[in-house]
Amino acid sequence: MCKALLLRIIQAIKETKKDEESEDLTYGLMKRRDRIIQILYKVSDSQILSVLKDLNSAPIGQVLENNSINELYKNELQTIIESPDFDLAEQRVEKIKYKQKDNKYTNFFKNFKFFHTKLEELSPSEANVFSEYILDKSRLLKYEVGMLNRL
Repeated sequence: MCKALLLRIIQAIKETKKDEESEDLTYGLMKRRDRIIQILYKVSDSQILSVLKDLNSAPIGQVLENNSINELYKNELQTIIESPDFDLAEQRVEKIKYKQKDNKYTNFFKNFKFFHTKLEELSPSEANVFSEYILDKSRLLKYEVGMLNRL
């Protein structure tokens, strides 16, 4: 969801008028955009600008390390995060052979597409309020699951 939210915020910043009345909205959107970039790409404050210049070649840290022996599409989430926009993400993700329409995509991409579609419906001010709620009033939890080796 964070990647879809980032894409919506970037678009909302472009849609927002550049006048005195919209300064607070633009500032809030930019602040939340920067926080999401730090979360997604594991970058410092000084690296945010380089990520914004080119999301396609951003200095991306490994966000997800999937060591599951059962997961067929281990790099799918990383592929979505590394894609600069929705269309490129859709082109780059795995397509499941012999499946049609949305069934040809993995659950990672189907979830990303769902949030992307829903977030596109929000106005810039609604996107700002929603991102504020997600970033400031909720907690993001990181789960790590390990397997103990038995002797």
